Amino acid sequence: MANKSNIFNAAKNQGTFLLAALLLVFTFFIFGPGDLYFGNAQELWFSITDILPIIVIAGIAAFTVLNVVYFVMPDKAKSFFAAFVWGIGVALYMQGNFLQIRYGLLDGQEIDWNAYAGYGVVNTIVWAVFIISPLTLCAFKSNVLKKIIVFSSCIIIAVQAVTLVFLGVTADTKKNNVVVTTEGMYTLSKNKNIIVFILDGFDTAYMNKILAMEGGEAFVRQFDGFTYYDNVVGYYPFTTPSIPFLLTGEAFKNETTFRGEYLESAFKKTMFYNILKQKNFISGIYTFSVLLPKKAVELTENVRLASVSIRDPVSFAVKLYQLVGQKYFPHFLKSIVWMFVVNFDSYKKLENKNEISYRWDDVGFNKNIIENGFKCIDNNVFHFYHLQGAHTPYTYNENVETIPEGQRGNAYRQVKGALQIVLNYISELKKNGLYDNTFISVMADHGWFFRPNPLFMIKDFGASNTFSISSIPITYANFIPMLEKRIMDDVSSEEFLQEASKNNNVRYFYSFADLYDDYLRDLKEVIFVDGKNDETHMKDTDVSFYNVPLPIITVDSYNNGVLPLSLFYSKFEQQNKNEYFISNGSAGHLMYGPYRRFEEGEHIFEIGYELIDIASLNGDAVGVADICANIGGNIIAKVAVNKSDFKDNILNLHIPVMLEKTTGEIEIRTFVQDGVILKIKHVKFLDVGAYAIRR
Repeated sequence: MANKSNIFNAAKNQGTFLLAALLLVFTFFIFGPGDLYFGNAQELWFSITDILPIIVIAGIAAFTVLNVVYFVMPDKAKSFFAAFVWGIGVALYMQGNFLQIRYGLLDGQEIDWNAYAGYGVVNTIVWAVFIISPLTLCAFKSNVLKKIIVFSSCIIIAVQAVTLVFLGVTADTKKNNVVVTTEGMYTLSKNKNIIVFILDGFDTAYMNKILAMEGGEAFVRQFDGFTYYDNVVGYYPFTTPSIPFLLTGEAFKNETTFRGEYLESAFKKTMFYNILKQKNFISGIYTFSVLLPKKAVELTENVRLASVSIRDPVSFAVKLYQLVGQKYFPHFLKSIVWMFVVNFDSYKKLENKNEISYRWDDVGFNKNIIENGFKCIDNNVFHFYHLQGAHTPYTYNENVETIPEGQRGNAYRQVKGALQIVLNYISELKKNGLYDNTFISVMADHGWFFRPNPLFMIKDFGASNTFSISSIPITYANFIPMLEKRIMDDVSSEEFLQEASKNNNVRYFYSFADLYDDYLRDLKEVIFVDGKNDETHMKDTDVSFYNVPLPIITVDSYNNGVLPLSLFYSKFEQQNKNEYFISNGSAGHLMYGPYRRFEEGEHIFEIGYELIDIASLNGDAVGVADICANIGGNIIAKVAVNKSDFKDNILNLHIPVMLEKTTGEIEIRTFVQDGVILKIKHVKFLDVGAYAIRR
């Protein structure tokens, strides 16, 4: 009997471990990549069927390894190993679904991990609790722990399985099969060339810094024939939708879905490519395929409709789970796996083995120019090169040499290297006698330090002037019209821009948070006035473009109505938006957002303040808190924040609001006066009934 009992207990323990291991494996290796894929399918070139074998094999391999480790362990350690594996599985599930915070867009920008130190400590403690608690329970109440493992694992796996099926059914996973190849990339015309360099993220501040550095002016003066327009205003703050706008001149303002309808419509409506064809130009567009519609296939020589597959599945799998780790790993491990989603482009394999998919490879592009030069043809040529330029991560230096792995790149060395690529291209043009008959524009899709200020340099056909700087007011909205007039009516770029600048006393820019559900979230219009392009001349127009069905916030939306500060924004850089916002003594909006919908009826908002310093404050007024809609155009409630309201420098300000109807784009704002250093510690959305009882 004793022997049968031991066998039964061993089988029971084995079954408990199998569920604990399945929870960990299913959460990270199955649900993790599935969740990320279905949530971002339109931004990824590969399909779910491409990664399904990777997910299945990785899941089976991980499950097998865990069971082998369990099998070879001493019997006394097996229960603790099961508790440890289960704790990791639960922690991964909680991290991926409930403990996430916004670190920003996955666009290659370096994360200031020190800014999240407070969150990191809390997150590490939470993970420690998830791991240590089951180990402790295993030591004293192993039978209770086994029941918890069995019950919780079944529930969590079932919830994730149902969620995965739901996401798979509802997500838009259709691919447009647009592929950008390198075909014709180094082909130029003996007659006329129009070359557009987009050096991603190259801010005017970079160029001005280079000009001010020792030897910088001599370096820049190599751009003979160029005019640098330092008073430029771009159109959008990010690559999407800046690139399609620069390619077509057609703006996107949430009138329809971005990838669903806008891209196709923009390339159909623009007359630019028809004009190019009329003047015997062939076109090559070298950018991310997700930014181009099927229509681009008809308009270019290098864009195709083709099937793609994954090259080097093992290395691709490493990148895939690196991406999963960015969401599911604890905070202290995220910096190790942080990556740029563009890295996936290097794993594209085209069905035509003779064709190569275009990807960001500035060093390779430069090497090809120097070593192989250009092939010349009779047709006129238009090339649009979207290069990494000034964009992070910084991977090469001023000599366009790859930074050795493990070493940290430098922004100014890379931006100088990006300009060196253009100079090397120009050198090859001159060697082939093509420089005079080539029109060159060196630009960026957006600025970096100040997003509305991207680089803008022009060298016209036959230009012979030395490098010059012009401060006339220019906007990226002038770009496509300038090219059209240059091609059709032979109007020089200088003449066109001089005339256009007369109407640029007011210039428009469209800011947004990110691409959400195929719309630009928080899209709003700002203007630059008096022909200037700095922050002091930037004004809100109170015009917003919201077609996104924003979520309705209720008390139950977040933990006890506490709204995460990561939902909000601030004018001030001195902040830790996961724990608090803090001003720096100057006037401005310390907090605004979260641009959400609230249901009709009575609501109470609570803002928790701490007064840090008012040494230079004149009077009692610390600032103003208000609730508004329509980007401040509709003030719903407004309350003064006074020094006398604080007790021991603490104030929990309550703002009652009555909404006659469900209202979108609600902002909870705080404006601080000069001379005040104020901290916002929390924002709560209170239950009106409970609040009344408490009062």
